[in-house]
Amino acid sequence: MFEPWIYLPRLQNILDAEDIVSVEIEYLLMPQSKGPEILQTNQEALTWLFENLEDTLRGMNPNFRVAWESFNLSGHSFGARMAFYTLFTIPLHPRKPHDLRVKTLHGRSPLLENYTRLPGNYMGVAISQVEANTRATTLRSKMRDLEQGRYIVVKRSGSTPPDGMVAAHCTSVSDAEGATWFDFWGCATMYDLLVTATALPEGVKIFLEHGTADINVPWEHTVRAAEMLKAKFPTLDVSYVLHDGMDHGWDYNRDPSELKGFFDSY
Repeated sequence: MFEPWIYLPRLQNILDAEDIVSVEIEYLLMPQSKGPEILQTNQEALTWLFENLEDTLRGMNPNFRVAWESFNLSGHSFGARMAFYTLFTIPLHPRKPHDLRVKTLHGRSPLLENYTRLPGNYMGVAISQVEANTRATTLRSKMRDLEQGRYIVVKRSGSTPPDGMVAAHCTSVSDAEGATWFDFWGCATMYDLLVTATALPEGVKIFLEHGTADINVPWEHTVRAAEMLKAKFPTLDVSYVLHDGMDHGWDYNRDPSELKGFFDSY
C-alpha cells in the first residue's frame, strides 16, 4: 500500500491471483508537510477506503464485494513506517468494517525512528555534512516562514540536481540543532507508538526485510522493531530477514517465488 515504486513481486502475485485489489495510498512528503499532517492524510485515506471502496467496485460490477477479512499492508522505507502506523491505528478507526482483518504486514527497509544518514553523493553530486547542515538549516527557516504565512510555497523540484529534490537527503544527513530529520518530522516515531501500543489486530503476520549494506536506513531499525514487537506481544507472528550486502532498494525486481510462502498467507 505504501510503495515508492511498483514492487514487481507483489504486482506479479496480484496478476496471478486475479482477485486482489491493490490500493496505493500516496502520503504527503516532507519537508512541506509535517508528521501530524501526513498521518491525518493517511487516516482520511482509510476513511475513503472503508466508506467508498466497495461501492466503487460495485459500480464496475454489481457482483463485486470486498473481502475485508483479507486486508494486507505493505510498504518500503518511509512507506513501511506508514504501514506500521496504519496497523496500529486501524483498530481505533471509527469507520472500520466490522469484519476487517489485517492478515499481513510486509515491511521492507522500514524507517522507524530518527536517524542521521551519512554524508555522501546525492544524484551523483557529493554533499558534505557542512553543506547538508547549511541547506537543512536554511530550509528550516523557510518552513517557519511558510507556517507563519510569509511564503505561498517552497519549490520542491524542477531545477538541476541536486537543487531540486535535495531537501530529503540534506535533512536526513543534517545534525544541525533544530534542523534534523526529526525536527522536520515533528511527530512521534514508530518506536514511540510501539511503546504506547496496547493492542494489535489479532492474528496479523508481520514480515520485515532489510539489507545490511543499506546506507539510507539502518538495518538495526528492523531488528529492534521485531524484538520490541515480540517482547510486547508474545503471541504475535513476527519475523525478519537481513539480506547480507544488499542496499536500500535492491529488491524491486526479485523473483516472486522467493515470497510465495508469504503471499500464500494473503
